Amino acid sequence: MLLKERSAIITGASRGLGKAIAQAFLANGCNITICGRDEDNLRDAAAELQAGCQTTAQVKALKADVA
Repeated sequence: MLLKERSAIITGASRGLGKAIAQAFLANGCNITICGRDEDNLRDAAAELQAGCQTTAQVKALKADVA
């Protein structure tokens, strides 16, 4: 993927498919902002994603309900 030095907002990324998408984007060098409704889960997911990232990409978390 051509995501290096790009940015993306990923909804529902604290678990499941959204988190898997976030991991794939990070692995390809994309800076991401993850959002979801549960702030505690988001913080945990962001920390886990950043710790597992082997690129210089950054993870930010934002509590949001896009419903």
